[in-house]
This record gives sequence, structure tokens and C-alpha cells, in this order.
Amino acid sequence: MELKLAPMDLGNTTPQTIKVESLLESTSSLQVVYFDKQNTQKDLQKAKSLLESKGKIVYMGEVRYGLDAKDFIYEFRIL
Repeated sequence: MELKLAPMDLGNTTPQTIKVESLLESTSSLQVVYFDKQNTQKDLQKAKSLLESKGKIVYMGEVRYGLDAKDFIYEFRIL
């Protein structure tokens, strides 16, 4: 399963993609990943369930960066 990452550079308009399985390979105790709003809520829930089935704890939320309702990205905190 692939999800689009949120662009961290204002000049970058094309989001990169990441495989959810690659998030399991991290050795750090806390990992924060920001996903683009183009991802569907259903896909994010599937990714969260996949990570939790592999023993990770995942907190999912929205990060608002503007006053408009469309100015947000998704955040995963993976423990």
C-alpha cells in the first residue's frame, strides 16, 4: 500500500509516495510522518490498522496550517 507524503517544501507541488511497509523498518522509538490531504480517510485507516497489526501504536490526526478548511495535512505518530 502506498500513500502520498505531504510536501515539506513550498515550491514542491508533486507529493512523493511511500510504502506503508517501509514505516515498519524504522529503528527509532518515535516516528512522525505527514501525509497529503489527497489520501483518502479509508486508505489512512487501512494503513493505521496494518501498522497496529504489526505491533506498532499509531496516533492519527489532522494538522491545520491555515484558516481555510482545505488547509490541512494528516499526521501519523508511530511508537
